[in-house]
Amino acid sequence: MSGQEAARTAADGCHAGVAEGGSDGRAAHGRGRDRPVVTTSARRRRLRMTIASLTLLVVLAACAHDGEPIPLQSYTVDAAGTALTLYVEVTSGATVSAAVTSEDDDAVTVEVRAVAPTDTFAAVMVGESTSVTLDEPLGDRMVVDASSDRPAPEGDPITLRSSALAGG
Repeated sequence: MSGQEAARTAADGCHAGVAEGGSDGRAAHGRGRDRPVVTTSARRRRLRMTIASLTLLVVLAACAHDGEPIPLQSYTVDAAGTALTLYVEVTSGATVSAAVTSEDDDAVTVEVRAVAPTDTFAAVMVGESTSVTLDEPLGDRMVVDASSDRPAPEGDPITLRSSALAGG
């Protein structure tokens, strides 16, 4: 819109030039002459993009901390040989998860992770267990703790402690 057309629009008392803006997307007259006209739909789009971005950041932040690797105390295997129950010691209230990180002909490597609760101040250790499923039966393969890269002892913790206290 040329300067003369803008002056004519202002003289007529029509405010359409301010609401719609000139051909370059700027207001045709008045105080908004140097600012781009931002429509309600553009504001809504910008707000939706901001909300989507913040939501993505929150999701990524939540996924970023999936716990710290912790030592595997021992394990037991089911009758079929495909399910391992993993025993660990964690802070009371911690969330425990486990995954098989590798399986080959000689060994199965497992990693156990724990996320400690943020609202707990006392460091009371408790025994917890979690399970993983193997692709093939364990058979003669050894179970390796990914946190130490050492073989884990087979057996439930109570039996292992009792035999250790009895001397064998």
